[in-house]
Amino acid sequence: MSFLVFSTLLWAGICAVRGSASSVVQGSVVWEFDYMCVQGPYKDDLRPFRYDCRQYYDCHDGYSLTKRLCGPDYVFSKRAGGCVIKGSSEDGCDIQTPSVCPNDIDVVMHSDICSLYYNCSARAQLLWWPDHLQECPFPLLFNADAGTCDHYNNVDCGDREEPTAICDYYVFRCEDKFCAHCNVPDCKGLDDGAHPHPGYPNSNIYITCLDQRITSTDTCDEGMTFDPAQRACVNVQ
Repeated sequence: MSFLVFSTLLWAGICAVRGSASSVVQGSVVWEFDYMCVQGPYKDDLRPFRYDCRQYYDCHDGYSLTKRLCGPDYVFSKRAGGCVIKGSSEDGCDIQTPSVCPNDIDVVMHSDICSLYYNCSARAQLLWWPDHLQECPFPLLFNADAGTCDHYNNVDCGDREEPTAICDYYVFRCEDKFCAHCNVPDCKGLDDGAHPHPGYPNSNIYITCLDQRITSTDTCDEGMTFDPAQRACVNVQ
């Protein structure tokens, strides 16, 4: 099966969605919706919802990202770690952390990961991601100078992390028990050309690498097997 076809299908979504209900102290949860908790800076953490001080996200147990809504006359306070009375000394609604999007029309690079960027005129690519966060499809990276996804040879990542394996792309990172773990082979440390498939050694399946990135997964013709020494398909003896 073509690797590009496989990656396109996998890109459509790898985590489950589920619903639940609960309550919070100092204000009622009017509704909530659970998604898989993104692994990263928001694990086991609370964070505000940009457009409504009554709403916030609760990433709990390392597994679930819950969108919560404080009750009437309450707002979420990051400092207090929950819902507080609107206008009280703990109400920080008017001093929330500024958005990465200054005017809702810019495209802004992610500060840490070269495949990520923020599209300020769009919603997050995945529902449980921070506002406006997007990711270029493998193997593209975000070109900050051009303001768009581009071939990796045209992108200078600088100090940002440069993912070379498809499983290193943010959309496929999954470390909890609910997600479908990414098991696509990578080409880290491998020369350009054909190599045995790490999951199927001594078989007729092989991968092709370019610039330490996988370009395809292929199968030798019937009656042939992949020879690691020659790095090519040979007749079965």
